[in-house]
Amino acid sequence: MARLAPRLLLAMVLLALPAVSAAGRAKSQERVPVRLEGVSVFPLKDVLAAAGLRRSAVGSLLGRSPTSERGDLEAEAEAVRLFYQRGGYFEATAVAETPQGEGPAVIRVVEGKPCRVGSVAVVLAEGTPAGEADAAVWERGLPIRSGEVFSVGRYEGAADVIASRLKEDGRPFAEVAPAAVVDLAAHSVAVTYTVKPGGRYTVGTVTFAGAAGAEGRILRRALAFGSGDVYRQSKVEASRDALYKLGLFQSVTFVNTPGKTEGTVDVLVRLKEGRLHRIRLGVGYGTEDRLRGQVRWETLRFARHTLVVGAEAKASAIDTRLQAYLRRPYVWDSKTTFLSDLTLGRKVEQDFRYGYVKAQAGLQRQIGPHFQGSAFLVLERVLQFAPDQTLDNAIKAGARDIATMASVAASLTYATTDAPLDPTRGSMANLYLEPTQVIGGGGPFFTKAILDGRQFVGLAPEWVLAFRLRVGGIYAGANRGEVPLTRRFYAGGANSIRGYAYNSLGPLSAQGALVGGAGLLESSAELRFPLKGGLRGVAFLDAGNATPAPFKFPKDWLRAGTGMGLRYMTPVGPVGLDLAWRLKKDPLNPSPYQVYFFIGYAF
Repeated sequence: MARLAPRLLLAMVLLALPAVSAAGRAKSQERVPVRLEGVSVFPLKDVLAAAGLRRSAVGSLLGRSPTSERGDLEAEAEAVRLFYQRGGYFEATAVAETPQGEGPAVIRVVEGKPCRVGSVAVVLAEGTPAGEADAAVWERGLPIRSGEVFSVGRYEGAADVIASRLKEDGRPFAEVAPAAVVDLAAHSVAVTYTVKPGGRYTVGTVTFAGAAGAEGRILRRALAFGSGDVYRQSKVEASRDALYKLGLFQSVTFVNTPGKTEGTVDVLVRLKEGRLHRIRLGVGYGTEDRLRGQVRWETLRFARHTLVVGAEAKASAIDTRLQAYLRRPYVWDSKTTFLSDLTLGRKVEQDFRYGYVKAQAGLQRQIGPHFQGSAFLVLERVLQFAPDQTLDNAIKAGARDIATMASVAASLTYATTDAPLDPTRGSMANLYLEPTQVIGGGGPFFTKAILDGRQFVGLAPEWVLAFRLRVGGIYAGANRGEVPLTRRFYAGGANSIRGYAYNSLGPLSAQGALVGGAGLLESSAELRFPLKGGLRGVAFLDAGNATPAPFKFPKDWLRAGTGMGLRYMTPVGPVGLDLAWRLKKDPLNPSPYQVYFFIGYAF
């Protein structure tokens, strides 16, 4: 049995890293393919990453071996051995076998038996006053448990969990010393955490450093605590997140020191400013919007105030607009933001096109950990309207072609997903309400309502089943036929019913023109699954349509599309394309399929 002092287990594993680095300096220029043999416990891609052996996207897809320089093979084998030891396989070996001539190099792994956690205990340090703390409280629900294979990550993580719990109890200077006793003969590890809880403190003075140009009152509003509050680690972390969300800083560090008054802790917030001005350029192509371009300028400080002021121009075959916007973060606390924008645009729909100018201003507020709400005042003017000849007949029959509309747009969002761009579990729901008055000429008053729900179910590692249901209705009483065409519901497109062109589905006039509906029902089911490397596959089925009235479905109203797609995982999220076929003919678009390019997923 070998006794390891606190953190010595980590030192045994990590002190060899300088030797790994030193061995890697003497590199030969010749590159050879590398094959790992004997790997069964851990995913091969994780072991390759630990050794610094990575395949390109094309290489992963074709099943090619990664390559390495001959002089690096010994260092890479040592990195594999350390990876296994960090995972509890202390007897594992990894030997590099270098070919003399042509042929791949081999890193041969002998995994051995794992060491399992025999016991986990949390004890109070000697000298801790009786009744000061209960060690059993800190022991509950730790990420390391008896009977499981020992892991350095969980071993360290448990120490961090205990320290966080102590700091949440008002003890900012608590200390946690981990220790491990490894019995190689029994393949067992006894883990002990010795805790020095320290006293409970309240917050004394709070000062900022490194943010001379930032508004002091905005920085104060970002803090979830103030002088006199009991010290809580969760409030420190919430304050750090709020400061990062301002976008002004590239680093935020909290430093605690004993205060001048006994029982208080002074907090210094060290800030390092990042870029205050941003320019973004983008070019893309899609079968719906064709060639598209984007340019945006933004500043995070304006006239010595913390204001996000920007301008953006976008152009495509279906949507062209110029927008100026202003955002004031933390209006009265870190959960409330003021937003406003002015947009001049032009849209091309299936049977008509129009120009518009739109102004809106309102508030967005975080309501608890899972809810977010917003409310905006909106004023929109349709500047010109150019319908097809058949649609012109429908307009003369009562549909409004030009309108000025004033509305209040409110939304409530609920989210429990585990990731914003690539969720694997959880749910999302959004309720949107927009009461609108058409100004002048006895225009109608109507309310547009949309409920959008999404559910993500993790079936296996990297396998996800996703569902979406979107229901909408326009309520205008007897004036439903006078609702402006630009505010009605249409279906079809990349984020609606794939297989059909953008906004090509909905009720038709007697002349066959697309005039939109007062109801909407869309549903989707999508299976996302791994292929090779960072490549994923998608299989989906979409169904629904826009209808003449909410929850009233005429004969032959349903349209559906199905297909498959690919996504490649990048640091900014998944990118790829979907190929979709319609399951029923569309009189307005004879093409049987559509291709969609995505950053992310359809939903």
